[in-house]
Amino acid sequence: MAVCEDPIEATQPYGIDDGVTRQLVLDDMIAILLVTPAMKRVRILQISHLG
Repeated sequence: MAVCEDPIEATQPYGIDDGVTRQLVLDDMIAILLVTPAMKRVRILQISHLG
């Protein structure tokens, strides 16, 4: 998935653009992510189904 390869490019800022808390918006869900580029980690904080 693109978010694992380039999480900043594949996601949008969530709240204040701190470069760490991001949101991934897809057709049927939104995921709030914690991105730590230095450690190459993406942690899912919340998933909301839009259906």
